[in-house]
Amino acid sequence: MNGAEIIPATKPLEAQIQKKKVAAYARVSTDKKDQESSYEAQAAHFEKLIMNNPEWELAGIYTDNGISGTSLKHRKQFLQMMEDCRAKKIDIILTKSISRFARNTVDLLNSVRELKGLGIEVRFEKENINTSGMGGEFLLTVTAAVAEQESVSISNNVKWAIRRKYQRGETSGGTFVYGYRWVDRQYVIEPEEAEVIRQMYAGLLRGESVYAIAKRLREEGRLTVRGKQFSTVTVRRILSNPLYAGDLLLQKVFVRDCISKKVINNIGQRDRYYVKHHHAGIVDRETYDKVQEVLAYRTKMGFMLRKGMTCFTHKIQCGSCGKWYSRFSKDGYVDWICSTRRKGGKCPSKYLPERKLKAVCCRVLGLEEFDEAVFTVKVEKIVIPEQHRLVFHMKDGTIIDETWEPVCRKDWWTPERRAERSRQYKGRRFGA
Repeated sequence: MNGAEIIPATKPLEAQIQKKKVAAYARVSTDKKDQESSYEAQAAHFEKLIMNNPEWELAGIYTDNGISGTSLKHRKQFLQMMEDCRAKKIDIILTKSISRFARNTVDLLNSVRELKGLGIEVRFEKENINTSGMGGEFLLTVTAAVAEQESVSISNNVKWAIRRKYQRGETSGGTFVYGYRWVDRQYVIEPEEAEVIRQMYAGLLRGESVYAIAKRLREEGRLTVRGKQFSTVTVRRILSNPLYAGDLLLQKVFVRDCISKKVINNIGQRDRYYVKHHHAGIVDRETYDKVQEVLAYRTKMGFMLRKGMTCFTHKIQCGSCGKWYSRFSKDGYVDWICSTRRKGGKCPSKYLPERKLKAVCCRVLGLEEFDEAVFTVKVEKIVIPEQHRLVFHMKDGTIIDETWEPVCRKDWWTPERRAERSRQYKGRRFGA
């Protein structure tokens, strides 16, 4: 048997070894000081570990500080690391634990499977799992499910603690609201903004619409606390927020779950907590309550008008037979008449033009223009004991007796009718 022929080595050993490009990923979920030190320690640990291994070269340290691990959406550094992996810049990823990499099992497995398809292994130090090894994905799935459940458990504990605070009438922290500043864990009135809010409430009770109030504020150059122009939505929120009466409504929104983190408006799905006299109000309680009535009525009016009803429906009572007046239109005129007489019954009541009715209401309520909401809030009913006389029964218990002047002939001769009669006259005169 002949001996083997030796082929001598031509390259040094160091040249045969191609160094692995190794990156590390570190994350902490809050930006508190103790978490910040943990975040820095993670980064420093992995940098030292990579630099001390002669077979590795540092491909980068990717860090997300103060970002939750339940979603990839806002984790910019993680997303950048994935892009670098797709660009073949990384061979191995080191991370402290599965919970640092991702708390969402679906996101974790999708990311790991994509990296495995790119030929990139991920090593989880705490769990001692390497995705390139046998059974790595199985262990990863089980451990990740536990990590996700831990996240859910932590979330539930936090929610429980917040609800307990709400039950005691405590708030977790002041919100960013117009008219107040959060100082030493309490709401303090900001005088200039508070005056603007009082003008909003007064304007609505004078008959201004929410749209008109927002428009006026924009024309005055007023801005919200976020530096934006006032919209109808912003104005309506201010007018309907009990905060401005000194009360606090807690848990107006809630987070559906700790994975999606979607914020839902609480319209009855969860308990809400109402704290009275929590802080100094900007408007008095009576003003706030009246504004809520106006807003509720205007919302209701949208429905009523679609059903052919108005603010005068079941509000005008015949003093002769006790029946309610009903509304009808003829020849472009809108009038109100006792329902008994309209149905052909015996009642001495007369027609009441809606235009005159609104004019008298404006005089009684001190309005420049008639406002249905103000009328509804302040007037219980109107009794008509005789022709040209209206008796207002106010909700505060007062009774106001008013009269209106009939000008039937003058009312009938509208500009349109005068123009039509003029055309008819000219036609007869010139034989047209």
